[in-house]
Amino acid sequence: MARENWKNEILKFSPTPYRVHIVWNSLDRGSPLNHIVVCSYEGLEGVLRRDPDARYDGLIVDAAHYAKEPTAKRT
Repeated sequence: MARENWKNEILKFSPTPYRVHIVWNSLDRGSPLNHIVVCSYEGLEGVLRRDPDARYDGLIVDAAHYAKEPTAKRT
């Protein structure tokens, strides 16, 4: 899956040893100890709603182009 690829690329190329967490579903609570969170566009609202005060070094939203154009068709 794309989110797993994001995690692998971060761990492979980042000079910083980040803790990366992938959000797979709406029940996934994650952890405040994670530096980077990877989620789907659909999962973004849940990540932000779950802990609005959480701070991360990075938040990767797979398929974030839907935020720019919500009516874009999916393939």
